[in-house]
Amino acid sequence: MRKYENKEVTIIKKVETEIICDTCKKVIDTNDRSSHYYEVRTSHGRWGNDSHESTKDLDFCSYKCLLENMNKFFENGAHTDNYDIERIG
Repeated sequence: MRKYENKEVTIIKKVETEIICDTCKKVIDTNDRSSHYYEVRTSHGRWGNDSHESTKDLDFCSYKCLLENMNKFFENGAHTDNYDIERIG
């Protein structure tokens, strides 16, 4: 048998407060319905079960910042197996 007791518990949660462009460091306004930004996830599968550690999430305020990152990122073609881009907004 399990016995239970009611207790007050405080939980600390990581809550997103803002999104900052990984290229120009500008704060991305997610409340502006007329604008959009880009979310990118990079990863590779060469480490077997530990490949999840290679995953990186990036945010870009504009197409220009996205291209700047892509040009630097793909200078080394073996850097990644996946470069997934999603346009938000």
